[in-house]
Amino acid sequence: MMKLDISELLRTPGMNFNYPVQETLPSLPDLDYASPVMGYLQFHRTSNMLIIRGELEAAVREECVRCLEEVIVPIHAEVEEEFTIENLRVAANPNEEEGDQSVKDFFKEQDLILDEFIRQQLLLNKPEYPLCAEDCKGLCQQCGINFNESNCECAPAAGDSRLARLAELYNNGSG
Repeated sequence: MMKLDISELLRTPGMNFNYPVQETLPSLPDLDYASPVMGYLQFHRTSNMLIIRGELEAAVREECVRCLEEVIVPIHAEVEEEFTIENLRVAANPNEEEGDQSVKDFFKEQDLILDEFIRQQLLLNKPEYPLCAEDCKGLCQQCGINFNESNCECAPAAGDSRLARLAELYNNGSG
């Protein structure tokens, strides 16, 4: 677990702190890192808030949603988070049961749990449907052959019988 001590930042309203991010993080089930995480985080303490802004970039291994081949997907995350100082004080007390759970995930005592903060920022920006290529042809629904590599002899899948009349109109040029 990577921690960043922010105790001085929490004690000093008006303080700014820049943190360059260059971290090699262990792969997790939801993020299989293919590169180190690069970027920066800027911390700004106001009278009652801790504001974190920055940019993060990483590459992760994903599975193409069409052909199921491994693909390396770049992720770019623009970070902008705000935490109230009161919520941070509650999170700093390990005996406190109340408070925002997301704050407790990121902060332990006077430390920012950096790897969890980065993980959640990247997850929010991970593509929902990763593709190996925009024109990926996918897999045959019957035999499973990858159409990007070769063709198969399977008969085309039958369409939805409820849409047969609509397909007929379309094919006859009436649609």
